[in-house]
Amino acid sequence: MGIQLKPIEEKYLSEIIILLQLISNFYPKKTNYKSILKLFLNQKYVFGVVAIDSINNGNTEKVIGFGSLHLSRKIRGGIIGFIEEIAVLENYRGRGIGKLIMQELIDNARNENCYKLVLECRGEKKFFYEKLGFNCSGYSMSLIL
Repeated sequence: MGIQLKPIEEKYLSEIIILLQLISNFYPKKTNYKSILKLFLNQKYVFGVVAIDSINNGNTEKVIGFGSLHLSRKIRGGIIGFIEEIAVLENYRGRGIGKLIMQELIDNARNENCYKLVLECRGEKKFFYEKLGFNCSGYSMSLIL
């Protein structure tokens, strides 16, 4: 088993979307996958990373994790990063894959001169993010449209 972080490619998209069902019930139509990927990849200041397990002597790749970073320039000129869609397959948790994904995204944020990173998480995941240096900061609220 060899875990690698790779950029998003079309061949991984179906598995990424299935994986993300662990954290959200949003499920796009398969007929839209190619246009979704194109729109995602064409965004400026968006970084995505896929964790891949190479199995069968490297002949098969399995998507086991995903995360993305979205940057936004604020009115005062600073750049804030939003960490989104961190997910790792349940049977791969506890092996440092989530930490590996997060570190890659944090490194990207530093390289882009972000002054702050924010994320939303479920209560039971709070301690994972605190170990990475994140602190609770107010309330997170959302409006699902």
